[in-house]
Amino acid sequence: YLDEEDKERVNREIEQMKRLESRFTVKLLGTFIQNDEIFLVMELCSKGDLRKVISDLQKLPEKERVMVLSMGDLWSDNKSS
Repeated sequence: YLDEEDKERVNREIEQMKRLESRFTVKLLGTFIQNDEIFLVMELCSKGDLRKVISDLQKLPEKERVMVLSMGDLWSDNKSS
C-alpha cells in the first residue's frame, strides 16, 4: 500500500466490498491504515474460515455435501438477506 497506483486499486476494491450485500459474502465493516499498511475489519464467520469448511465438506459423502450446501450451513448466522 505504498505507491499511488496501489492505493487507487485498493480504494476501488474497498468501495466495491462496501457495496456487497449478500448472505454469501463476508461483510467489510471498516478499514484503517497503520504504518503504511491497510487493515480490513471483516464480519466474524462463526463457522470458521472457508478452508476449514471446504475441508470438512470434502470428508462427507457427495449426497451429504449437497444437502449441507442446500441448507445454507456455510454462511455465518444463516442470514436471511
